[in-house]
Amino acid sequence: SEFNGFTCSQADLDRPNPVADAALATYAEHYIQTLPFANETSLAIEVQKAIHVLLPYNGASMTAVAARLGLSERTLQRRLADEGAEFSSLLNEIRRNHALRYLANVQVSLGDVAALVGYTHETSFSRWFSGEFGVTPSGWRSNPRAA
Repeated sequence: SEFNGFTCSQADLDRPNPVADAALATYAEHYIQTLPFANETSLAIEVQKAIHVLLPYNGASMTAVAARLGLSERTLQRRLADEGAEFSSLLNEIRRNHALRYLANVQVSLGDVAALVGYTHETSFSRWFSGEFGVTPSGWRSNPRAA
């Protein structure tokens, strides 16, 4: 999977852990600092993670992703540009991958596929998919090698 994770509310993250061990926490922090690239997570990767989480909930807009990362939209755009990335390209790449994966499962309806990749209307999804792959979603589903 390109993304493995879970979500929980901010309030749950802010609760004190009654069985926490400060010595182990310090040890874990020191260990993480020794790992290669532990402090070098690119913003593009963080944006991709946020898109993966928000996409099925029709919330993978730049506004929602920027808010999730605690940035303004302009700062998000500027920092992505500094890394040579664009939000729309990251979103589109993830949509393409998810769409193909979901369409491969014939038990997932086209309407559900559309919703899972962030479209509220199946027709909008079909238009986007046809533009990306040169074939309709149902056409791809009946012949995946056509795309």
